[in-house]
Amino acid sequence: MKRQRRLTYDQAMAYFVTATVSDFTDLLCEDGYAQIILRNLDFYREKFGFRLLAYVVMPQHIHLVLQTSSKGNVSEIMRDFKKRTAKEIVKLLKEERRTEVLSVFAEAAKRYHPNENRVYQVWEDRFDDVAVYSDKVLRTKIEYIHNNPVKAGLSDSQDAYLYSSARNYHCDDHSAIRVDC
Repeated sequence: MKRQRRLTYDQAMAYFVTATVSDFTDLLCEDGYAQIILRNLDFYREKFGFRLLAYVVMPQHIHLVLQTSSKGNVSEIMRDFKKRTAKEIVKLLKEERRTEVLSVFAEAAKRYHPNENRVYQVWEDRFDDVAVYSDKVLRTKIEYIHNNPVKAGLSDSQDAYLYSSARNYHCDDHSAIRVDC
């Protein structure tokens, strides 16, 4: 059974968003795939006018804190973001001849959408979003995001992990992607 989505979103609200790769496939921390995520975050930030307050790209999922604008709600942003990144990820997997990962995504497409002609399912259908309703919750979510790679054993420190906004906050390093901190 599919989860019911809220029909409206507060346009000035910040959201903590999590999107997960199908079957929890480890993929996104490889540089080419992480760059797809970061490049598209920038593209959709421009298109939808949202503020990117924090992010982390983990092997199997991403976390974002974004503040929407009148150009689009979090559901529209994530729909377009996931659709475009999925196409780019599949293209790169084909170029790299990563047939084992493509097979996982093909099986996921058959399992989740048996009556459609969908070939690959890169992302889980749903994403999770939590409204960030106070400065305290915002700080908690950003700290969670920045600690995620350390807790997962991917990095010894928050600042050493390449695909996280911790570098933006702590080192004023906006080389990967600019955040609106």
